[in-house]
Amino acid sequence: YERTTRKLSHQYSGTAYIEFPWVVNMLSRNVGAPVGDWGIMVVDRIDLCVYDSCVGDPGEKASILRIGITQVRLGEYVEEDDLLRRSTLFRCVSDKERQLLLSQSKARVIKPGEVFLEEAMPAKGIYFVLEGTVRLSMQDGMAELITLGKGDVFGLSAVESSAIRPQATAEGDTRVVLLPAEQIQVLMQTTPRLGDFFRELAAERRKLAEDGASFFDRW
Repeated sequence: YERTTRKLSHQYSGTAYIEFPWVVNMLSRNVGAPVGDWGIMVVDRIDLCVYDSCVGDPGEKASILRIGITQVRLGEYVEEDDLLRRSTLFRCVSDKERQLLLSQSKARVIKPGEVFLEEAMPAKGIYFVLEGTVRLSMQDGMAELITLGKGDVFGLSAVESSAIRPQATAEGDTRVVLLPAEQIQVLMQTTPRLGDFFRELAAERRKLAEDGASFFDRW
């Protein structure tokens, strides 16, 4: 390894197994290597760059998504995925604002069945689903409200005081991004439609909770 002020680099020869197709395509374009089925790339030489969390800007390691041995910046990951880039949340902000927000965010992998947001607990920020599914529920998990997927958001109480605070449980292997509440609130002041989006979504989720509570009361 050769340490620089920005990254650690080394050369690799052989077969690289890459899970995400867009990463394969990106590497293929850069090194001109053929790509086989199941994301298998055979290369004579490829320069792997792994960002060192101990060097560079303080915010770098927070905005890095680890995919196997590969580390990808969140901004790049979202930019390459049409569904994520065109999600309702990111349609409310400019490309520059999206990149700035993601540069200050942190990705997290959630195991199947893990409860990572307890009912009634305030959220630390807005959670954005990169992949997988998340179940929101009330009544200690007995009353299911909605199942969220790629591009959906939850944890609305971080920026909207009237929002409910449901339990959030990963249904399978799930990746989420925690978008900082402080940065979201700043954007809401300059981008009215972002505030409208959160208020309308909070009202929809509140209605789901009220309907669920009414159903339980009848029984």
